Amino acid sequence: MNKLELPKDKELAGKVLQAQSDQETKKIERGFMGRLFGMATEKPGNIAGFVILTSLFAIVLIIVAMPDGASVTKRDAIGGFVGLITLSLGYIFGKSHKD
Repeated sequence: MNKLELPKDKELAGKVLQAQSDQETKKIERGFMGRLFGMATEKPGNIAGFVILTSLFAIVLIIVAMPDGASVTKRDAIGGFVGLITLSLGYIFGKSHKD
């Protein structure tokens, strides 16, 4: 664990402790998904990023694990996930363009 060195000035030491406390609070609020996709203020973008990652994972899983004789072809299954990815990318880039 990092040891925090405080200055001798009491007022400055208080500010350092407050800054450290604020930083730890933000880290806890952010959580795992926040570390990957940002803070709660970007929640729609976080969701879009999550959809993209899970869709990519699903595509890899379909390619590797789906049997060739399934009732749904690999191409159709992958096409659905590619649609989700393009929708999410459109949202992310459309939102940044609007701002």
